[in-house]
Amino acid sequence: MDRSRRVRAPLATAVLVTVLAAGAAVSQPLPGGRVLATGSHTVRLGVEPIVVMAVSSNPVPLIVDRHVTPGNAVVRDGSSFYNLTSNVDNVRIEVSLDRPMPTGTHLAVSVASSLGRSSGWVDVTRGGRDVAAVTGMSRGLENGRVISFQFVVSDDVDQLEIENRLLTITVVDPVSRTSHTSYQNIQFGVLP
Repeated sequence: MDRSRRVRAPLATAVLVTVLAAGAAVSQPLPGGRVLATGSHTVRLGVEPIVVMAVSSNPVPLIVDRHVTPGNAVVRDGSSFYNLTSNVDNVRIEVSLDRPMPTGTHLAVSVASSLGRSSGWVDVTRGGRDVAAVTGMSRGLENGRVISFQFVVSDDVDQLEIENRLLTITVVDPVSRTSHTSYQNIQFGVLP
């Protein structure tokens, strides 16, 4: 005979009988006319909003080689990923650059999502302002979702030394104003 099964069933039954007996005892007087004290308590449980994101790796440098690509040029990278945990609905992901891109260049970011609506390629060229990359995210987990970058160079830019920009990626719960921020360093340039 399985001992664990034999022990668990009587224990569960004993707990149930104790709860039922205690409930019945409250409504019946004890011998001698004494009555058990009764009362009620309100217990409130709350769960704090959780919005946490981790971004893996930095993207490959976005380099245009003018010997290979004359005229307008586009370079893309999709080697960055993120994981996200959220226990609230209507979360959004916002992206922004620390400062504007050089004249004649543009940078766009695309953040994939299975829990919300991706905005596709969003332009962060101007820097300094948050742009919604994903909206309406429901609670849950995002694992290994791709963050893509697109560097666009106009035909009048013949050379650009390697530069860096810091991309801020923020997941925000607009109701509680809880947020979590991650950063990506982006390198780009134009080889003559």
